[in-house]
Amino acid sequence: MTTIRMIDIAVNFTDNMFKGIYNGKQCHIPDIAAVLTRAWTAGVDRIIMSGAARAERATSGSMTVEWAAIEQAILDDGCRARWNVTGGSLEESKEALAIAETDARLFCTVGVHPTRCKEFDESGDPEKHFQALLSLAKEGVEKGKVVAIGECGLDYDRLHFCPSEIQKKYFEKQFELAHDMKLPMFLHMRAAAGDFCDILEQNKDRFCGGVVHSFTDSAEDRDRLLSFNNLFIGVNGCSLKTAENLDVVKSIPVDRMMIETDSPYCEIKNTHAGVHLVKSKWPSKKKEKYDQDCIVKGRNEPCLVRQVLEVVAGYKGIADVDQLSKNLYHNTCSLTIIQSPNTSSEPIPCCETHQVNAAEAALNWQAENAIAQNRVLHKIAASQTRLEAKMVSFDTMDAAIADLKNRIQVLHEQLLHIATSIHDFAQSSELFRQKQQEKKSLEIQLASL
Repeated sequence: MTTIRMIDIAVNFTDNMFKGIYNGKQCHIPDIAAVLTRAWTAGVDRIIMSGAARAERATSGSMTVEWAAIEQAILDDGCRARWNVTGGSLEESKEALAIAETDARLFCTVGVHPTRCKEFDESGDPEKHFQALLSLAKEGVEKGKVVAIGECGLDYDRLHFCPSEIQKKYFEKQFELAHDMKLPMFLHMRAAAGDFCDILEQNKDRFCGGVVHSFTDSAEDRDRLLSFNNLFIGVNGCSLKTAENLDVVKSIPVDRMMIETDSPYCEIKNTHAGVHLVKSKWPSKKKEKYDQDCIVKGRNEPCLVRQVLEVVAGYKGIADVDQLSKNLYHNTCSLTIIQSPNTSSEPIPCCETHQVNAAEAALNWQAENAIAQNRVLHKIAASQTRLEAKMVSFDTMDAAIADLKNRIQVLHEQLLHIATSIHDFAQSSELFRQKQQEKKSLEIQLASL
């Protein structure tokens, strides 16, 4: 589309919507490859991909993403795209690292989301669970893949998933990971600014920096976060919803900001205050009328981070959108150990030491995706078979109805014949009775002679 280069710092590719499943119903095939093609065309250069589904949804479990198709799309496009995969739990952090190993352009984080922190206690041995996270982080750093700790923090909007005391306990615990690994933090703050900032203050010497993603809080909360000179603020569609939101974002310095979609959620809707500043648009269709060349209506995706960039530029009064994108891009690179992508259009090969493992991981993802595709095809075939059976059943019913009509017609004709016979018989009986009476009358007359 243009030479603008962006990094979407928050994408939930493990969400079922990117597998074509909405509210438990399969509406279309998994389409991450098509989503990425649109993102790269829009100027997205890297993606920080969340390995955690939202807590209110089922745990993502075994991830059936289209890695073979994705890798082929990377080769076909020749784009220098890099992704960062963030973990939301121990298991999802493992999955995130496995995804990152499929290509040198992929990176990941290790950590536990605030709404998932009960997993420490539920594991039966919280310290062992923490050591497993630490071990995984070390493994990832050695492989050059783990670039941050997270997604961790506090979420008081969803305390029904995890009580505040447990969230605070294990948010603070994860600063040990950041300190031991010398890594920045990928942070989550929702309706908890007071406790969140207090914990940051208490642990400010235990982490080198971080980004508070999907910021939707007040100007006061913004300023409190900005008082930590090693923190950035992530902005998405939900950050641009109201006029008040726009005013809050306007005062975030460009050198302290990052942009994101948090897709498939947090899109810029037509009702949002900043929508009039959006310039880039894509054709969309409902999920029931899926078209891989269109975005799914109501589902956010990485290409739409360009709209976030446009609204931020428009409301800040920045005419040079290209320079703004470069500044935001630099912010994200400066926070992590990821180097700026090289200008070559050739795909970056994985580190030779890990090529075999990466190839095996890619094959595993390919196999899982094939299974998912086969399940969808099986459902379609089964539906078609049931439909054909119903059609056959309808044909049989039509034939039976036609036969029944014929039999009713025959019976009707027979009944008419019987009725005619009865009528004839009745007439004959009446004539016979009359003759009998005449006979008796004659007999009486003869007897009187």
